[in-house]
Amino acid sequence: MGHTDAGHAPSTSSGHGGAHPVFNPWNIFYLLVGLTAVSWLSDKLTLSATTIGLIVMTVSTCKASLVVSYFMHFKFEGRWKYVLTVPPLVMAFFLACALIPDVGLRQHLWQ
Repeated sequence: MGHTDAGHAPSTSSGHGGAHPVFNPWNIFYLLVGLTAVSWLSDKLTLSATTIGLIVMTVSTCKASLVVSYFMHFKFEGRWKYVLTVPPLVMAFFLACALIPDVGLRQHLWQ
């Protein structure tokens, strides 16, 4: 008895809720290279250290989001990605809040 005999239509998808859109990984690679060049150029220009830091952190965040979205396929996944990412972010927030007193009092306690 095949799938069509049991009342199931034959599936053309890969089992992940539909076929993934086709993307060219070389386009993402060239974009990553361009963003790396922006980081490098911001360091070579005569800018303040704060401006360079903001540019480099912004570019790094963009690069990380491109890698996660396309090469780790998060862009193509369903809602379950929020189940995997939101709880660790909440835990990291509460961990940082719990460590604030220790970090703030370290000089006072170690003198």
